[in-house]
Amino acid sequence: GDASVKTRGVYGIASGQEYRAGTYGHISFFMHKQLALKGLTVDPNNFPTFGMVSREVRKLGGYSFHCHGGYEREIYADYIQQATDGVELLQMAHYRGIGLTGWYHMLNMGFRFPSIGACDFPYVRALGDCRTYAYASKTPTHRSWSQAIAEGRSFITTGPMVILESNGARPGDTLELRKRNGLTIPLKIKVAAEISPIQYVQIIVNGNPRTIWSASDEDTIAPGKWREIKAEVEISEPSWIAARAFSISPTGRPDGEAHTNPLWVYLNNERPFDKESRDWLLDKLDGRISALKLRKFAEQPEALRFFEQSRKLLENQR
Repeated sequence: GDASVKTRGVYGIASGQEYRAGTYGHISFFMHKQLALKGLTVDPNNFPTFGMVSREVRKLGGYSFHCHGGYEREIYADYIQQATDGVELLQMAHYRGIGLTGWYHMLNMGFRFPSIGACDFPYVRALGDCRTYAYASKTPTHRSWSQAIAEGRSFITTGPMVILESNGARPGDTLELRKRNGLTIPLKIKVAAEISPIQYVQIIVNGNPRTIWSASDEDTIAPGKWREIKAEVEISEPSWIAARAFSISPTGRPDGEAHTNPLWVYLNNERPFDKESRDWLLDKLDGRISALKLRKFAEQPEALRFFEQSRKLLENQR
């Protein structure tokens, strides 16, 4: 929490708390005023569930984020109950966990579940190569930064910078509009890269990417130079909109990459919903419930009730 923050010049560090479990995944807590479950000895593989602990962390003034795409474990149950604040997409989700596909499905249910970036060194390629930049109107503190990333006012990157705006609205904001024919959302995307080149700039609407710029021999983005790209999106349903800038390595995988959190568009006070995404998430959650039913421990019935409550909430989404 705040008492753990130490600074030197423009640099700072704060301690957090991590739970690691083969059954539920990994989760990290930040900025809570004391340890969650202080003084207790528990088996994180069994009980309490991460979502239960995260609710205690929230009462203690803290934030909780699933690590490494949640390892495709309890994240599906916690997300739908909004018990946790978001997910760290390890190396842009190319290596572990839910991946960008899973994250897009979650966003398609209209629930806010921001992504953050982190490196998990030494288990991946480089120290500190995936970072989270949050919008700040004044010099940020650890607490204000944590609040901003929990609200999705940020982008994650392994190199490029990407800024998304629509008439002053940014990621984490909501455009509340009336549904009508021919509704168009103007977008302004600014990108820059110091290390690896940017080859593609995309906008993603409800999980569907559209390339709005690609590099050519005649048109490249010079290192350290900002490029502004304008685009429009036609909206006929409640939507989320994000921007992505990346390049492709010789192996065919994304190289340097940046991805914003979503800007939300509500129509007639309705948030996004996609039945195919709901069914995809139900299938994933059913797999976790089946695995939990096979395990035996004293608190298993209570843990199972937590997961089944998530399923009921998800199934009732329309």
